[in-house]
Amino acid sequence: MIIMENIQRVDTFERQALSSAIQTELEQAASMLVKNRENLNRFEKDVAGQLPELKQMTEDAYCSAKATSSNFWMPPCAKRTGSTSGGTNRGSGIVGFG
Repeated sequence: MIIMENIQRVDTFERQALSSAIQTELEQAASMLVKNRENLNRFEKDVAGQLPELKQMTEDAYCSAKATSSNFWMPPCAKRTGSTSGGTNRGSGIVGFG
């Protein structure tokens, strides 16, 4: 009878220890989730929010460079007006971004 009581006590302690460990891990995961959400919000505000302005700046710079130099290297994603030979974009009559 004493052996059974000791086994039950050990089982109870093991369950309590396991429950405590699970609770600790759950709290850590919840804390990490809060931090990750804060980081995402900060990224969206500080970086992603600036992308439209950055895109406009690059397009403006592209147009300005095109107007001043007909032999200026253009990005490969830009559309071409005529056919080119050799697969190069140098002096290829590029008209805008794709």
